[in-house]
Amino acid sequence: MRLLMGRRSRALVAEGLPLTLYAYRLLTAAVTPLAPALISHRLKRGKELAARLNERYGESALPRPPARESARRPPGRRGRTAD
Repeated sequence: MRLLMGRRSRALVAEGLPLTLYAYRLLTAAVTPLAPALISHRLKRGKELAARLNERYGESALPRPPARESARRPPGRRGRTAD
């Protein structure tokens, strides 16, 4: 989609990214540094459990189980069944 402005035309969307996705990525990147302060504030107000703070950052106390051999698929065969 292009917007015509006189002799020039410019893209409304950055190389195929929808404007909403671009805005979401931009806002997420801008707010990410504030996450530790927000979680700390919630901890002080009693809305978070101190023992489970690592889970908020995506870290688990349990190790991941090993992958099953049957769960692995060859590359390029996502979700397709044999004909």
